[in-house]
Amino acid sequence: MVVDCTLPVISSAAASPNSLWPPNHKMIPVVVTVTATDDCGAASCGVISVASDEPEGSDAVAAGDAVITGASR
Repeated sequence: MVVDCTLPVISSAAASPNSLWPPNHKMIPVVVTVTATDDCGAASCGVISVASDEPEGSDAVAAGDAVITGASR
């Protein structure tokens, strides 16, 4: 059995749309596209968290403002 100790290489990552405005608490679908390679074949990835540059508890950021709703491809 061969153990692959080399991490996959992420060559690009992009979100569409890449900016959300105005901060109006409306849910907008965002698609994240990632290109990655691995020495042992196809690489897979997934979104495990989201972040905001707005201070927690501000009007722009409230509980439930971000939801990961599906598996990555």
